[in-house]
Amino acid sequence: MSVKIGSDEHITGIFRLITELEQNEFNFNQFKNEIKKQYNYCCLIYEFENKVVGMINLRLEYQLHHGNKIAEILEFIISDKYRNMGFGTELFNEACEYALNNNCVEIRSG
Repeated sequence: MSVKIGSDEHITGIFRLITELEQNEFNFNQFKNEIKKQYNYCCLIYEFENKVVGMINLRLEYQLHHGNKIAEILEFIISDKYRNMGFGTELFNEACEYALNNNCVEIRSG
């Protein structure tokens, strides 16, 4: 089990989690194209037994009303089957560390 920055090899797993989160089906090709365009975002994934079972998507940006760089949680999910195993806590802690390492003064949910 490990937390890592999502890459092209994880897109299918991330897509599966987003459809689970939203309880909706989306166009995979459009999703794949849009996720690759994100430049001030970071999608951290949680892998367990070579499967993406969790993800947290952050937007890192300078926000005028905060006067600083902020990390905003846009999506955060652990697949139902893998909840209550500490994966969400570990993923959230890694997201906080990532935000601090990227000069964010705050992490918040939108």
